[in-house]
Amino acid sequence: PGLYDCLLLGKLYHMLTREKDRFDVIIFDSKASGHFLSFITTPQKVLKSKLTGPFVKEVERVLYFLREYASILFVAIPEELSVSETIEFIPKISADSEIPVNGVILNRFLLQKNELNAPPSSYKDFAHAWAFERIKWQDTLICQLISLGYKDKLTILQEDINEQTTPLPQLKIITDEYIRTVHC
Repeated sequence: PGLYDCLLLGKLYHMLTREKDRFDVIIFDSKASGHFLSFITTPQKVLKSKLTGPFVKEVERVLYFLREYASILFVAIPEELSVSETIEFIPKISADSEIPVNGVILNRFLLQKNELNAPPSSYKDFAHAWAFERIKWQDTLICQLISLGYKDKLTILQEDINEQTTPLPQLKIITDEYIRTVHC
């Protein structure tokens, strides 16, 4: 995967340097977390390998570009696997990669906490049980990210299910509103 990852990063680098004046921000939706770590640290591994030649010079240019202009932005949803992976992965990529983690977007959050504070009396009420568990994972994720120092780098999105003016769900940013309800 090292050669392929270097080629992909090189292609991205050349495209971005050629088009840099056309865009303010470019989002590269990448691989899943574990594969992304291998992908983004490949240039560092190539340079540590003591190889020489034009390929290594190109990798140096790409790594310089990533260090100076790129940052990592995580997107997570409040489900057990996503929460566990995000909490485990952020410190790992911060330690292993030379590219800064610039923030976390928490997507598909529920906000209706008041009526869901107590667990359902019976799991026959599937919607209530699902929402109760979802909110528990939301709060776990928020508390862990705050403990990792990401409070000021969080963006929490909620689907506005009352807004039916378009076929796509509308998203509302609810970061401050939601963090006030979490007790870590």
